[in-house]
Amino acid sequence: MAGPWTPQSVERQLREDLNAISDFLGDKKFLFGDDACAANCAVFNQLCQVMWHVPSVSSFVLESLPNLKSYIERMRSAYWPDWDECVTDYFTKEATK
Repeated sequence: MAGPWTPQSVERQLREDLNAISDFLGDKKFLFGDDACAANCAVFNQLCQVMWHVPSVSSFVLESLPNLKSYIERMRSAYWPDWDECVTDYFTKEATK
């Protein structure tokens, strides 16, 4: 995209990217099938940033891309079962772990 990035163009691009990830994931458990790999960690990291730091786009994921929502929850529960103990919920609580 040429020219300056506006907040609207960034959000539009982000939504397009999320749709692309959703399309690629389809109904698979992980990006490349039944087992997670390093790529899943990289994508999960980026999705976490969107889900917990870009409210306008996180609602889009929750409402429009249920396979991404399920993927995020699947990765979180499989690889970070202590998630709630490690996060501060926007610094509203102290992490216990």
